[in-house]
Amino acid sequence: MATHRKMKDALSAGRGHGNAPYQKAGRLLVRTNAPSDDQLQYRVLAQADGELTSAGRAWQDMVGPDAPLLTTGTRGQTFQPDQPTQRRGASEYIKLRNGKEAIVRTWDGSKFLYTQMGRAYFAKRPSKYIVEVPVESLDAGRPTRRGGETDSARATTPGRRTCP
Repeated sequence: MATHRKMKDALSAGRGHGNAPYQKAGRLLVRTNAPSDDQLQYRVLAQADGELTSAGRAWQDMVGPDAPLLTTGTRGQTFQPDQPTQRRGASEYIKLRNGKEAIVRTWDGSKFLYTQMGRAYFAKRPSKYIVEVPVESLDAGRPTRRGGETDSARATTPGRRTCP
């Protein structure tokens, strides 16, 4: 228990110094001492295969449930799941934590083709759709114009409405 407490204290100190997790040799690390210290002290948060260590689980508990998961990604290449994609040509890219870019999907003319990284990325992002349903509403026979015509309006839901 004392070892676990010591690890949590080291992680807390590292976070207090403003140290953020970084990737090196596929593993995710965090520095636990001040950047001005000559000797580097760090804890491994995730192994190259993406498996969280006990320090990684403690770090995730410390930063809270709303923080992005540390190991989002494949083959040790992690990314921030809340980042937008960048489109170039028919492909969409995301930036990995190590600074490189990875293709997440490509449009082949009729559908998207997803990479392994893309499946991991889009699994964390809910799909959003905007649906417009054309609607025509008529006043129930009440004359509202000269000559006894009923008033009508064409609209699409939600929120768009056009009147004749």
